[in-house]
Amino acid sequence: MELPPKTESGPVAWPSWEKGSVETSYYERLSAQDSSFVRFDAGRGLLTIGAVAVFEPQATGSDALDIERFRNHVASRLHLLPRYRQCLYETPFQGHPIWVDDQRFDLTHHVRSCAVSAPGDDEQLKALAGMIASRPLDLARPLWELWLVEGLADRRYAVIAKIH
Repeated sequence: MELPPKTESGPVAWPSWEKGSVETSYYERLSAQDSSFVRFDAGRGLLTIGAVAVFEPQATGSDALDIERFRNHVASRLHLLPRYRQCLYETPFQGHPIWVDDQRFDLTHHVRSCAVSAPGDDEQLKALAGMIASRPLDLARPLWELWLVEGLADRRYAVIAKIH
C-alpha cells in the first residue's frame, strides 16, 4: 500500500505563453473564502473532500475495469467539469490567486491506480484511503485525484476520490 513519491513544486508562477500562440486561456479570480482555503492548504493544512466507493464485479463477466479504461472514461467526461483542468496561479505584483487553464495537464497525474494485498478487506481499504487523504494535493496542478484500487476480496474494486 505504498503511494508513489509526492512531487515537490516550486513557487506558483505566472504561466509562460509560447510565441505565436493564438490560444487564449480562461482565468477566474478566487473568492475570498476560496483564497483563504488555498492559503491554509499552502501551510500544509488539508482542506480536501474525500470519498470511497466500492464496486462489485459485473454479473456479465465482462473484463475487469483497468486503469486505462478508467482514465478513458474520466477523459470523456472532463468537458463537464472545466475546473478539473485548471490550476492555481498568483497574479504578478498583487499575488491574488486565480484559476487558469493548465497548459501542461496530465491525466495520469490525477487518475492513478494502486492495490491492496489480495484478498483485500475493508480495513486495508480504510488504511489506504487514510494514507491518500493525509497527503496534500500539489497546488501547482488541478486540485483533484482519483485512485482505482484493485485487489479487494471477491473481485471487488474501489475508487478513492480526493478533491479540494
